[in-house]
Amino acid sequence: MLSLAYKRVFVVLLATGMALNFFLTWSDWGELRRGYADFTIFYSAAQIVRSARGEDLYDVQTQWQAQLASAPDVSIRHGALPYNHPPFEALIFVPFTFLPYFSAYLAWGAVNIAILLIVIWLVRRRSERLRKVSWPVLSLIAFSFFPVFMCLFQGQDVILLLLLITGAYTFIKDRSDLKAGLVLGAGMFRPQLVLPLALLVLCMKRTKRFAAGVVLSTAAMAAVSIAVVGWRSFVAYPKYVWKIERALGNGAIVPSNMPNLRGLFSFLHEGSLSAFVVTGLSSILLFAYAARLFRSSQGRLNLESSFIVAVLVALLVSYHLLIYDLALLFLPLLLIYQEWDAFSNRVFSAARSWMVVGPIGFLFCTPLLMWLWLHWAHFNVVAIVLLAWLLGICSFLARENARRSEILVTRA
Repeated sequence: MLSLAYKRVFVVLLATGMALNFFLTWSDWGELRRGYADFTIFYSAAQIVRSARGEDLYDVQTQWQAQLASAPDVSIRHGALPYNHPPFEALIFVPFTFLPYFSAYLAWGAVNIAILLIVIWLVRRRSERLRKVSWPVLSLIAFSFFPVFMCLFQGQDVILLLLLITGAYTFIKDRSDLKAGLVLGAGMFRPQLVLPLALLVLCMKRTKRFAAGVVLSTAAMAAVSIAVVGWRSFVAYPKYVWKIERALGNGAIVPSNMPNLRGLFSFLHEGSLSAFVVTGLSSILLFAYAARLFRSSQGRLNLESSFIVAVLVALLVSYHLLIYDLALLFLPLLLIYQEWDAFSNRVFSAARSWMVVGPIGFLFCTPLLMWLWLHWAHFNVVAIVLLAWLLGICSFLARENARRSEILVTRA
């Protein structure tokens, strides 16, 4: 169980986080009303699709005109905030275009809050330990987590992806691998996160039914996308996304603020061959390390521990990752608490325990995260913390895997 000292520190972190989140919302309320939030890209893209101009969805001038129509008073924008998501995702936001911009922003926020509560319910009902924690406390933890707050604040879509990943986890736990694949494949509006996660789940020795589900769902999303923008725009979409990444999205994409391996190596010149090679090799090595851990365990690791590692690795190797994408860590946080007895086992050293507990405290230290992101503009430092966290968890799992192997050999 958590010690009293841990609980007191955590309560202080939660209270501080909630206070700063409320303050940031209050101080920026006027800007939110005028359309400074990222929700503008989803709203304007949905307006383009609704007006039967899907073939122009990735035309920069068309995007800029749509954004000017919905948010004309954003003085910091002198060009379109690029819509770089797949075509099918724009359909999700079409119903919101029947509302004025700010009303649509609030409605999407309400939907995200409801989704977050569903995520808590899905994990909580399968965990005896989490059922002992009250709904208000779990909700407070969720809304005080700064990446979750930023997702709500910006009107981003990551909480929806969190629901799909949580749904995949629950279906796998229920031995419904096909459904798990179908649900996870529906999250291909963030392919840079879903693809590595799906491959790692396959490395957990899941059945071919899971792979079939991912392929079928992805094919369905591709078919919908072609229907929305046409074949020519669909084929040109990858090139469009790569061009935005190379141009850093009119200043909206800042590698030094990315908490992943790309951000960690951003001290190398962005766009150079050395940066690309170092980021690529480190991503391959990290992915291979996790895959080898899953393969060598031969199914002895429980699903919760495996999913924690898979989500962390998917985030770190993702080529595009911003602060609100870390909202996906809410699932690993719930699963770590669920498996706390194993992680706090006295068999393991205090140093290993701190490698698991320390990063959690760091991630809930909202003042520090805000300073790294807003003041220092080097949120990539968080990648070091995530790597240490991953190493700590993997050391636990490797030790546990070895211990279980010894037990099996002894019994044999």
